[in-house]
Amino acid sequence: MKKTAIYFLNAVLLTALLVTLAPGHASAQGNMTCDQDVVVQADDWLSKIAEKVFGDVFAYPAIVEATNAAAAGDDSYATIDNPDLIEPGWKLCVPAAGEAATIVSEAAMASSEQLAALGFNSWDDVLAAADGTTVNWFMWGGSDTINANVDKDIGDVVKEKYNITLNRVPVEDTASVVNKVLDESAAGVTEGGSVDMIWINGENFKTLAKAGLLYGPFAQALPNSKYVNWDDPALAFDFGYPVDGYESPWGHAQFVMEFDTAQVGDTAPATFEDLAAWIHANPGKFTYPAIPDFTG
Repeated sequence: MKKTAIYFLNAVLLTALLVTLAPGHASAQGNMTCDQDVVVQADDWLSKIAEKVFGDVFAYPAIVEATNAAAAGDDSYATIDNPDLIEPGWKLCVPAAGEAATIVSEAAMASSEQLAALGFNSWDDVLAAADGTTVNWFMWGGSDTINANVDKDIGDVVKEKYNITLNRVPVEDTASVVNKVLDESAAGVTEGGSVDMIWINGENFKTLAKAGLLYGPFAQALPNSKYVNWDDPALAFDFGYPVDGYESPWGHAQFVMEFDTAQVGDTAPATFEDLAAWIHANPGKFTYPAIPDFTG
């Protein structure tokens, strides 16, 4: 029996109550024009193309913006829904270097405005305020790999570079942390509470957001926010609730679909729409985690 796995990406979100770390990718507003066309090759990814064209791996959102604008009027261009997923043969629209630079500068301006609203003049001011502090990060602790990554690749780095102690607090149920915040608020604790940062899911984010207990908006004040596509509904909303800068993405999780080629052939549905159609056409042959499961 041959099993094949198909991966679907889903944003993992983080929200901060007092302090935060930094995220990943970007977009800009307005119309852009094509300076040149590029056809995606088998070993291409957007940041690689951006580095080749602009000399800057982080200028790839300009290619996304220009390509999607071009696709609106010319279906020979690809439509890029997820910058992490591009396919060989796609035709991309690459704007002029000046237009790409505008995206970066506009993102920097938005970051400065949000920093000012939080009472800081610059990111250096944020680092100075954080120097010597401890951050209590409450997060699901069920993965040794993720725990080690947070402790070493994040915790050790922020300690060495910024003199910040990252205290990872493992939990089994994020709702228990939310209840802790709600209880402290009800007891009149308005600052200096026990929870600084939470790796959170949509329902719990919505609970804290509606209670007005989240710090921010802060997300666009982060240096790497210029690389985040805030127009992507998967990032702009969580559990159907607008994020509005009170939550920041910090990674991706993969959902795996396996199928037995002896039963369904060599090809499986490649889109969610095709998968839904296949499930309806083949009752009783598709299974998934129960809804109470965290990833169900």
